[in-house]
Amino acid sequence: MKRRYRQRRLDDAVYESKQHGNWIYSYADMISLLTALFIVLYGMSKVNEGKFRQLAGSLSKSFSATAARASDKEIEMAAQLYNKQLNENDREKSYHALLKAIDDSMKDKKRAELEALKNHFQYNLDKGGLSKNVQLRVEDRGVVIGLMTDGMSFEIGKADVTDSCRKVLDNIAPTLRATKQPIRIEGNTCNIPIHSTQYASNWELSAARATSVGKFLILNENIDPERISIIGYGEFRPLVPNTTDQNRAKNRRVDIVIMNLEGKDTKFSIDGSGSSTPPVPPPPEDGHK
Repeated sequence: MKRRYRQRRLDDAVYESKQHGNWIYSYADMISLLTALFIVLYGMSKVNEGKFRQLAGSLSKSFSATAARASDKEIEMAAQLYNKQLNENDREKSYHALLKAIDDSMKDKKRAELEALKNHFQYNLDKGGLSKNVQLRVEDRGVVIGLMTDGMSFEIGKADVTDSCRKVLDNIAPTLRATKQPIRIEGNTCNIPIHSTQYASNWELSAARATSVGKFLILNENIDPERISIIGYGEFRPLVPNTTDQNRAKNRRVDIVIMNLEGKDTKFSIDGSGSSTPPVPPPPEDGHK
């Protein structure tokens, strides 16, 4: 009787083991998955410097129409800082280093756009034989078209636009219309005081000349007046020191500035296609510089 009882208990234990012993397989699977997870996390904690540099370079390229990239040195420094991972301060430094590299690339892109726009103006002026008394330059604020006032834009002590100045404005007007940026017209003089019953100071004269250019662009060239602002600086924004007659002549000018607005959509389009970069003009024809 006792033997039969023990045999039955043994059979019950074997049956229960068969029914509930499968938990070991699930446990083993969970341990395997956790092991794989920790291996992946460990791998992620070690940033591959080469891949990091490749990522930064790709970001830089994607932001640049001219494929301008941040310097290898800056990207390498960012990767090294990130690899340390000693504390939050190190990670913050690496983050800002990468942002700086991308920001530098964006500035290179914007500079390239401004240079292309300036070259477009230069090509058209050269082709028309009108570049002699016009100075083109690129500044952080935008593309500057400098109209020299001596013997070209205005008569001495007067603010009426001359025929020579009209030809230049006719030449640059199509490109000005095609761009959608604000246009600021700045009048400048040298430091020689004016002696005129019409203008009490160089301020009035510089503002009157800028106004004449602005009115011509609006009335004769169909430039949207909402894009135009007028400023008279007088003698207080010289390009060069007013120490010689040649320098004073350079300072007597009216600047037409196609503004580069930081932080806003400043894409230039001069072909109506909406392209972010103006087309590079063809090389000047024979006979033009």
